Amino acid sequence: MYVLPDGKAVYQTKLQRRTTSPVFDEVFELNLTSFSSQQQLHFGVYDFDRYSRHDLIGAAVLQLHSQEGATERLHVLDLVAEKQVRYF
Repeated sequence: MYVLPDGKAVYQTKLQRRTTSPVFDEVFELNLTSFSSQQQLHFGVYDFDRYSRHDLIGAAVLQLHSQEGATERLHVLDLVAEKQVRYF
């Protein structure tokens, strides 16, 4: 996960090796007051390839301006192909 438009990495899950059905049971917390309301969080899911470039499986974008005033929220985002991701 990284912040747009900066491209600054914020969080990365642990690598799931040797499985075709990975389970990511990880929780992360962000202090949204440290980000501008004009920024976006970009979530990308990649297929790990040891000897070649990692393949992007899907992505999602969360607009931070929609989070103003929130104390705690749970978000479920649908992954779409990279070319279908809408950047605002």
